[in-house]
Parts: sequence; C-alpha cells; structure tokens
Amino acid sequence: LDGSTARVTAHLLVPRSAGGETPPVYVFGPGTTGLIDACAPSREYTLGIVWGRYRQHVLAHAGQGLIGIVADYIGFGDPERHQAYMIASAGGRVLLDAARAVRNFVRERLSPPAAETTNFLAGFSQGGHSAFAAADIRSAYAPDIDIAGLIGYGPTTDLVDLILEYPASAPMIMYTFAEIYGT
Repeated sequence: LDGSTARVTAHLLVPRSAGGETPPVYVFGPGTTGLIDACAPSREYTLGIVWGRYRQHVLAHAGQGLIGIVADYIGFGDPERHQAYMIASAGGRVLLDAARAVRNFVRERLSPPAAETTNFLAGFSQGGHSAFAAADIRSAYAPDIDIAGLIGYGPTTDLVDLILEYPASAPMIMYTFAEIYGT
C-alpha cells in the first residue's frame, strides 16, 4: 500500500500440455473471508475449509488447459497488518502482479518459453472488485500486462451498494479504511 514490497501467497496451477503455444492465463481473485491471517483464501485448501472452493474453481479452468493462479491479498501473512479489504489499488495490484508472476514463470520454466501471456482477470465478490480495479490501474501500474478479458462473479464495484445489500461487510470495510486512511 505504501509502495514497499509485500509478500503474497498464491496457488499456481499449470496444466500439462504437449508444448506449443502458451496457454491463456486465468487470474482469479477470491471473495472475502475475513481480515486476519486465519482467513487467508489459501488456507481454504491447506486446511480443508469450504469458503468458496476458490482453488477448485481455478483448477477447473486449468483442467480445460488454462494456466490458473489464485492469490491471497496484501496483508495476509504479514504480522504487521491486516488484509487490505476493499482497497481497490491493493486488490488490483495483487491480480496484476499475479499475471506478472505467471508471465515470468512461463518465460523461465516452460518449454518453449513465451514472451507474453494472454491474461483473463476474474473474481468473486471482492475478487471481482479487484479484477475491475486492475483494469482501472493497469495503464499506470502495469502497462506491461495485457488484459484480454474481465469476469466478475457478483463483483462488488460499488461499496455503498455492498454495505446496503450486505451490512455484515460494513465493519470490515470501516475498520480497514480507518486503519489505512485514518479516522
């Protein structure tokens, strides 16, 4: 959030292929699970918790031949801060950096290496918010990343509507905004 490096955990799912062209990339932002480390979306798979079956969703796309990646948000895995919940620039950066990480992986580890990837950004709820935010900040933050398409599964692109329709999200939003922007 302050421009410093943040470590983010992600699950990368690479399908087996016979070679040739690099498969498209499906970058997925999960929905909200909470603000603290115990709520990191990656824990859903490692602990066997059923929050949204995010890894299984991305695995289904990888099973169709796409490279899939699902990442935690900034703040998870960092003992100094909480998740940057509904902070558009933070979520957008996570998805764009996930696309960069896949591109770098493809360049370094796949044979034959590819220079570019075709990126589709998607997400559920907060993840949809992050996908649209990524499109909004791409030209300034990641002009090297092309976005071929966006998919929002119930994206929360209007926070006022989110709070009115799902009031349980309000405390997390207000807490995060106060922590980041001040009271």
